[in-house]
Amino acid sequence: MAPEAEQEEHPNMEKLSLVTSPELEDDLVDFLLEAASDLGFTSLPAFGHGTHAAMSIAEQVRGKRRRVLFQVVGDGAALDALVRQLGETLPGADVHYWIEPVRRAGRL
Repeated sequence: MAPEAEQEEHPNMEKLSLVTSPELEDDLVDFLLEAASDLGFTSLPAFGHGTHAAMSIAEQVRGKRRRVLFQVVGDGAALDALVRQLGETLPGADVHYWIEPVRRAGRL
């Protein structure tokens, strides 16, 4: 029988997702390493689909554009502060974000 997974309930836990262009990847990594060092984060390559206004002709033909997705899990207030700080650090940057609740987290 497998050991039970460690699970913790965190009523204020949320997940911040940041999506940006590959050109801003290093800037966001540097920012998160400094500003979210106690939280940690995950980054992975992604593709954006949708509004063609911001896409090059080649991207419009392919129907997608390269993006980078960052995810940070932590207390909701800390993530709100992180978004504000990011806006001050990289004003007007091509970064789309959203915050959503996390019901449960743990290690298997």
